[in-house]
Amino acid sequence: MDIDSFKQDLLAAGATGVSLVNAGNIEIREEFRALCQSNECGMYGTNWSCPPACESLKRAREKMSCYSRALVIQQVSPLEDSFDFEGMMKAQREFTGLMVKAVNLAKTNYNLADFLALGAGACTICAKCTYPDEPCRHPDLMMPSMEAYGIDALSLAKLANLPCGNKSDGQPSVYYMGVIFF
Repeated sequence: MDIDSFKQDLLAAGATGVSLVNAGNIEIREEFRALCQSNECGMYGTNWSCPPACESLKRAREKMSCYSRALVIQQVSPLEDSFDFEGMMKAQREFTGLMVKAVNLAKTNYNLADFLALGAGACTICAKCTYPDEPCRHPDLMMPSMEAYGIDALSLAKLANLPCGNKSDGQPSVYYMGVIFF
């Protein structure tokens, strides 16, 4: 696979940063999964991509260990101010769209048949998730969250040598990241 072309395609699709890392170097920590259970984001038990519906951390570790490389995809979006919740939600929807494009590129342009894509936070493909009453409407597009898989976004940003914080060039910003293991 031509990683450089894939990276360029992701940047053209809206990513602000893309980095290839050794998948084995990505930290998986229990406390990030525990944050899901504390329901800090309000999505615990409401979405197929989040606990308790998604896989156990043990199974998540097993899945990630099958891959040697990972492409970290980042999108930085400006906000009006640090309290621009609407801007943050809009940026998350845009990032979800970027990750869907990344998955489609992986399948169609780069012939990746075996990979694992993780997004930022709960899946937002559908306006209302069917959990727990019906199966996921789009299991081919739904991405579990990195946090549900025990990944610390700050550590991943450092590993990938990508910026992380709440300001970009002095402007309030939100940083979203996802990862494709292959």
